Amino acid sequence: MKKLIIVSAVLLAAVGCGRKDSIVMAEKSSNDSICSVNISYPVFSSTSASVNSKLGKLNSAIETYIDTLSSNVAAQATEMMTDLADSPLGRPEWNCELSIESTPFLSEHLASVLFTTYTYLGGAHGMTEYKAVNFDMRSGEILTDEQLIDYTQAARINELLKSHFENPDNCFWEEPTLEKASAIVAEKDAVKFIYEQYVLGPYSCGAAQITVPATELKGILLK
Repeated sequence: MKKLIIVSAVLLAAVGCGRKDSIVMAEKSSNDSICSVNISYPVFSSTSASVNSKLGKLNSAIETYIDTLSSNVAAQATEMMTDLADSPLGRPEWNCELSIESTPFLSEHLASVLFTTYTYLGGAHGMTEYKAVNFDMRSGEILTDEQLIDYTQAARINELLKSHFENPDNCFWEEPTLEKASAIVAEKDAVKFIYEQYVLGPYSCGAAQITVPATELKGILLK
């Protein structure tokens, strides 16, 4: 049975003219014979009616993303379990897993959330994927990566990525580039570039995350 729990206010950003924008974290969870689901996600709001209306679009996009992903994973798991149950192997002892963790950010002009999603559908190990949502508080629009940073300056961005890339054990064998980034998310005074497992090296290396200070992205960061 699904549950929705408002946990706590994790961020309160006071803005001029008496406006206050805030985030609360919510949770959805379910556990049945097929799949275990645990999801944490942000809900954005504002004391300004006009800003709150814009944030409704962001909240709707977040809900759609997690609900669609949950439905797709459940459908895959159900089909797999049904097929295996009818086979000589029989139904496996393991259940599928879906875990979504969220890291939100909120400023006067930008809101963002980085989703870290782990799914297990059998095999040697599960998979972790990343999705970033960047939102322009002024226009009320979700930004594409190209609207967040200037892709025409890819060569300069690649130099910044290499200069901030940490690879002390030389586990990764590929250099990070803008083109290879799995997700790009705005943070406080910085932009984070995430590279999923297998993108820059073997699974055992895990994901690579590179944070570039906003001060070094002048003329590149568009919002």
